Amino acid sequence: RLVIRLSMMVHSQSFLSLSVQVSVLVLLVAIAKVSASESHERPWIQGIPTGLPLVSKKRISHDTNLFEFSLTSKESLESKTSNNCNLTLGIGICSCLLVSPSNNREIVRPFTPVSNRNKVGSFSLLVKQYPNGSMSKEFSKLNIGDEMLFWQIPKNIKEQYPFGNPETILMLAAGTGITPMFQALQRIFGEDEDDKESTSDVVLVFGCHKKSDVYLKKKLEKMKGRHPNRLKIVYAISSMNNQRRGSNFRMGRINKNMVDSICSMENIDRRNCQVWVCGPPKFYNDLCGPREETKLSGILNELGFKEESVIKF
Repeated sequence: RLVIRLSMMVHSQSFLSLSVQVSVLVLLVAIAKVSASESHERPWIQGIPTGLPLVSKKRISHDTNLFEFSLTSKESLESKTSNNCNLTLGIGICSCLLVSPSNNREIVRPFTPVSNRNKVGSFSLLVKQYPNGSMSKEFSKLNIGDEMLFWQIPKNIKEQYPFGNPETILMLAAGTGITPMFQALQRIFGEDEDDKESTSDVVLVFGCHKKSDVYLKKKLEKMKGRHPNRLKIVYAISSMNNQRRGSNFRMGRINKNMVDSICSMENIDRRNCQVWVCGPPKFYNDLCGPREETKLSGILNELGFKEESVIKF
């Protein structure tokens, strides 16, 4: 529909020569073909629940696993008849996917992939196991080859790269709330990215219960090592004692004093800064108010951040 509207607009511009109009229309047709091809090859982007099989599972902490899913259906993978293995996931940065068990559509949860956007043939999810979590139980039952359903709706598309290019992005994450932050960090600072649009400095404050719960730490530190002037990372460990503290570790939960001191230490201008928040419900409540509410409250409001600059993932 968009292509049709654009072609009508081009045709209505009488000042354009016939050759220019033809050239533009040819380009629009090419764009339409690519879009149609991607819709067919990536039905999950069009909101169509798509069964994709598990290809590997790796434990990364006592209660968290990394699940890798193929972009090819189980039947196509077994028969080797699909070209989807040459695809990337194709979702925008940042955005998540809705996930549901193939045999129970009543259980639906959003998950943000942590694999690189350029990864071909598969993608990965970081999944924490909760004792009474209905989705946790479904993931724990998965065997290699078992499928889960994946799809995306407009609500799942969050801030998009280059994120408005504020002077600084302050990322506040707790637990698996690191996933949208990590997705964005890979886009900006990934070793296979040629980032020319983003100019923002990033300060990540990552809250975890124990040091062993600092997910993706090696990859985070590699990014920081490549961009020491633009990426700063602070790990807030709630169960850590003074003897185990390091240069970029803080003891305790992310609280008002910690956020205030980090802002001062990193010279963050609160008038030209975005703040991203992601974590469990209490984390939102304490920092910025309930996730579903646009109104800003809590610690960030008390520290003088603007409501429009705080983004709740």
